[in-house]
Amino acid sequence: LNPNLTVKLPPHLTAGTGIDAFFHSLEAYMVPTDVMLTRDGMTMDEIEYCDGFALKGMELVCRSLDRAVEDGADIESRLRMQIAALYGAKAFRKGDLGGVHASAHALGAVFHRHHGECIARMAVPVIEHSESRQDFEGEAKERAGVLAELIRNFAPSPSSSSYGASLSQNVDEYLKRFESSGIVVGCKDLVREGSESEDIQALAELAANDGCQTNPVPLNKTDYHQIFTRAASM
Repeated sequence: LNPNLTVKLPPHLTAGTGIDAFFHSLEAYMVPTDVMLTRDGMTMDEIEYCDGFALKGMELVCRSLDRAVEDGADIESRLRMQIAALYGAKAFRKGDLGGVHASAHALGAVFHRHHGECIARMAVPVIEHSESRQDFEGEAKERAGVLAELIRNFAPSPSSSSYGASLSQNVDEYLKRFESSGIVVGCKDLVREGSESEDIQALAELAANDGCQTNPVPLNKTDYHQIFTRAASM
């Protein structure tokens, strides 16, 4: 790792790439254990190994990304972000990532936006939708609680009292701090609203056919249509 190679990366790309690293770890951590045991043949030791990298990777982002965006020459923060990115890559040996990446891939393909920006735009709508499902329970609900607490504990913010109980609330609150760097939650400035919107139909089709589908709850084209409809209103 060489943090000197990243010191001239501008704030909006620093924020976007850092957010992408964060969601590599987040989505890896949320992959259902039974999927990895049965589909991929992983052992519990391997799963726990990946989970450890995921949790530490997210902690590093929460502790370091603000500073890296604020002062690109801060070598210590740049190095911690590189380590966080590495840990995220190790973490998603578990699974194929999930709906945040699937929907972000679709959004980027249609509107030609930076991948990290698309991750930030779609994260909250995807997590909100998952949390609203009746089958978001058991392990999924427990793990979401762990991550909500992690953000609350490790993301330094004078407005930490505005963090909520749910993962989607805390992700939303965390992402807001990067608004001055061009990070936006939702896509009402890009996507035409309405259930018959051609934009939403095309995006839902792309997301449903994306390879990143190891979600805490299964998502199909109808789910992605609802997710993009919500994103278009934000």
